[in-house]
Amino acid sequence: MYILKSYKKYVTEYLYLLGENQRRYPFLLFLFIVSSVFDMLGIGLIGPFIKLATDPSIVENYGILGSIKSLFGLAEHNRFVIYVGFVIAIVFYLKSIIGYYIQKMIMNFSFCNKAHLINRLMSTYQKLDYSFHVKRNSASLIQRLLENTNTYTEMTLISSLRFISEFFVIVCIFALLAFSNIAVTLTMLVLLSALIVVYYKIVKKHFYRAGAQLLTSSEDILKWFNQAIYGFKEIRILGAESYFYDKVSASGLMYANAASQAQALQSIPRYLAECAFLTIVVGMVIVTLLLGKSVVDLMPVLGMFAIASFRLIPSVNKSATSFTNMRYSRQAMRDLYDDLSLIDNFVSKDSNHVISAAHDTKNKLIPFHQINIENMSFQYPETNQLVLNNINLNIKRGECIGLVGKSGSGKTTLIDILLGLHNPTSGYIKVDGEDTLENLNRWRQIIA
Repeated sequence: MYILKSYKKYVTEYLYLLGENQRRYPFLLFLFIVSSVFDMLGIGLIGPFIKLATDPSIVENYGILGSIKSLFGLAEHNRFVIYVGFVIAIVFYLKSIIGYYIQKMIMNFSFCNKAHLINRLMSTYQKLDYSFHVKRNSASLIQRLLENTNTYTEMTLISSLRFISEFFVIVCIFALLAFSNIAVTLTMLVLLSALIVVYYKIVKKHFYRAGAQLLTSSEDILKWFNQAIYGFKEIRILGAESYFYDKVSASGLMYANAASQAQALQSIPRYLAECAFLTIVVGMVIVTLLLGKSVVDLMPVLGMFAIASFRLIPSVNKSATSFTNMRYSRQAMRDLYDDLSLIDNFVSKDSNHVISAAHDTKNKLIPFHQINIENMSFQYPETNQLVLNNINLNIKRGECIGLVGKSGSGKTTLIDILLGLHNPTSGYIKVDGEDTLENLNRWRQIIA
C-alpha cells in the first residue's frame, strides 16, 4: 500500500510539473511505438537473411519468397540475396533516421518544458507574500530556479521519456526473439530481470541519498559564496575569509562525493546486461553440443540473438540508468512541486496584480490628504508574539514623521506594513478613509 501511494504521489507531481505539455505526451508515445516496430523489423530480418544466404533451398520451402523472387525477375539466387540485403539496409537506415528525430523531439519537449517551468517558478516567487521571502534564503530560490529545474529536466523528464522509449523497444525485441526461440528468450528474460531487480534493490537508497546530498551541497555552495562576495568588505576587515572558504570547500567535497557515487552506480546495468547475454549465447552453444547437434544449424538463431544484443544491451542499460536517474532526482522534483504548490496556499491579496499592474499608470492616483492607522496589530506567521500591538497613528499630508526606537521594537515592520508588504493581523491602514488593502497598486504609486 505504501509503495502504491508513493508511486501515485510521484505521478501526480510529475504531471503537475508538465503543466500544459501533458497534451503532447500521447503523440510522443505513438512515435515510440513506431520506432520500436522498426527496431523489431530490422532485427527480425537478420535471422532469415542469414538462413537465405547459407541455404538456397529456403526459397522453395517458403512460397512467399519464391513469389517475390519471380515478381522481380530475380532468377539467380545470389542477386536475390543482394536485393534482400539492400532492403534490410534501407530498413536500418530508416530506423536510424526515425530514432534521431524522436530523440530530437524528446529534447525539444523537455527543454521547452524547462523554460515553461522556470517561468512558472518566477511567476510564483513574484506572487508570493513578502513574509515568504523574509523566511527563505535567496540562495535556495536561485537553486530551485537553476539547479532543480535542470536536474528535473535531465534526470526526471528526459530519463522518463527515454525509459518509456527503450521499454517499447525491449518488449518488441523480446517478442521477436520469443518467436524465434521461446525457451532461450524466457531464460534470458528471467536472468536479466533478476539481475536488474537485485541491482535496483541494492542501490535505490544510495541514489536517493546521493540526489538529496547533491541538491543540499549545491545550495550551500551558492549560499556561502553569495555571503562571501556580498559581505566582502566586512569579511576582509575582520579577516574571516578562511571561514567562508572552508564552508564552500566542505560543500564542494560533499557535491563531488555524491556525484561520483551516482555516476559509478549508473555504469553497473551495462555490465549486468553484457554478462546476461554472454551467458545465454554460450549456454546455447554448450547445450547444442551436449545434445549432439550441429552448431551450424544454430547460426541463424545465434545471428539474430547477436544482433539483438547490440540493440538490447544499450536499451537495457538506458532503461536501468533512466530509472535510477528518476530515483536520483526525486528530491529535486519534490522541491519544485512544493514551491509551485505554495501559490495555492500562500498568496498575498494583491498577487494577481503584482506583475501586470504594479506600475499601471492608467490607475488614478489616490487624492492623498491623510493616513490613518487604526487599532493595528501584527505578528509574524508561525509565531505567537505581537510585534506591533494596537497601534494608532495619524499622518497628515506635508508632515515629516520619524520613527525612533530600540532595535527589534518594530520600526521596519511598521514601514513594511505601510508599504503593503505585510498585511496587518488586525486593524486598518486608511488613506483618506479608504483601506489601502482594497487597492494596493494605486497606494504604492504615490510612495516615493
